[in-house]
Amino acid sequence: MELGLNAEQIIQVAHMDQMPDKVETLKQQLLRLPAVQRVGVSHSVPPHVWEGERYTTKAEPTNVMEIANLRTEADYIELLGLDFTAGRNFDPANQSDRYHAILNETAVRMLGWGSPDTYAADSPVGKRVLQAFDDERVIEVIG
Repeated sequence: MELGLNAEQIIQVAHMDQMPDKVETLKQQLLRLPAVQRVGVSHSVPPHVWEGERYTTKAEPTNVMEIANLRTEADYIELLGLDFTAGRNFDPANQSDRYHAILNETAVRMLGWGSPDTYAADSPVGKRVLQAFDDERVIEVIG
């Protein structure tokens, strides 16, 4: 199955979330190695994304769906060579991007926001999803 990402020559180090204060140090040390071109951090590796949470939209608050999520950073998205149909990657210099989302085409369809054919007229970028749990945080879609 074509996943739409570059999974060649990628090594995953599991359980990095258990040492959050050392992640940046490890990244910098790995980048010093001649064989290492990029380093990115995530909490899982596609297509094995097991965590999901419930989301909805303000337009249809009763339409609650489980969407798998991958907590990651801009470097990881670049490492996988993901292409954007609309929008942009996370910007490490923009602290508010920590609370923004990048959705895949399946999630956009599930939310009722169309498909790549409709993005020119009605882009999902700038729309908001609502967490349907805990504090019901509103999350802006940037890509």
